[in-house]
Amino acid sequence: MERCKKCYAVTSNCWCRSCQLSDLANFYTSCTSRNERIDDFIRNKQLKINDSSDIIFEWIPYSQFSEIKGINKSSFVATFSAMWKDGPLYWDKSNVKDRKSVV
Repeated sequence: MERCKKCYAVTSNCWCRSCQLSDLANFYTSCTSRNERIDDFIRNKQLKINDSSDIIFEWIPYSQFSEIKGINKSSFVATFSAMWKDGPLYWDKSNVKDRKSVV
């Protein structure tokens, strides 16, 4: 994937906002909830990222979870516990040349 090759926005941890948003946009096109309101909410949250330490919202497909267990159920909500197979997005600062997120 082509990178901006500009100076890093945050030099201490090799993070670039435009590259991060580009990675999220690429991921977003291939992985959606298929619910326009939820997808718009996630995308709007992603556009507010300004630092490598900001929280990243993303859609996680059901197939990415294992050990799914029901915890509580009421007439309004069901709560579950699960293990996330691949874990959250990770900014690979050791790979400065490619500067890519591993998803």
